[in-house]
Amino acid sequence: MTDKKIPYTVIVMAVREDVTAINLILKHFEPYINRLSQKTILDEKGVLSTQVSNDIKQELEAKLIVSILNFQIT
Repeated sequence: MTDKKIPYTVIVMAVREDVTAINLILKHFEPYINRLSQKTILDEKGVLSTQVSNDIKQELEAKLIVSILNFQIT
């Protein structure tokens, strides 16, 4: 996640189901989502490695999209 804030207009457009705006928000949070999606695995040689789990990443992205669409702007 970058230190740069998401512009209010992008948030409003995303809440109104604008796909481009939703993708901008997903891109903004991509590093954070990748970090949360990491799994440590043990390979066949007994070496530990960290990988991004695509299943976890897709689940987190889906939850973010649902949250965006349910967000109430007052």
